[in-house]
Amino acid sequence: MANEKLKMIMINAVSKALNFKNSNPSITDEKVLEHVMDELNVNTKLKIVAIAAVARALKYRSEKGGNEGNDRNVMQRILDEADEIIKASSA
Repeated sequence: MANEKLKMIMINAVSKALNFKNSNPSITDEKVLEHVMDELNVNTKLKIVAIAAVARALKYRSEKGGNEGNDRNVMQRILDEADEIIKASSA
């Protein structure tokens, strides 16, 4: 159950990040991360996992040319790697 909650928070954070990046294409990844941190209403431990997912999603998005057309693929990749992200963030 706890992992499911973390996965939902991660997907919510990644969705916010990608939407913000699409609305502001020239914004830096650091500003996107700041925006997500401000928008998330969760405790610090959960934010760490969410920010790890967002950072990974932004990396994957930029590897694919940075266009919003691949956001769905980025989200799927984050979901596929969710357990790994949670484990790495909780270490």
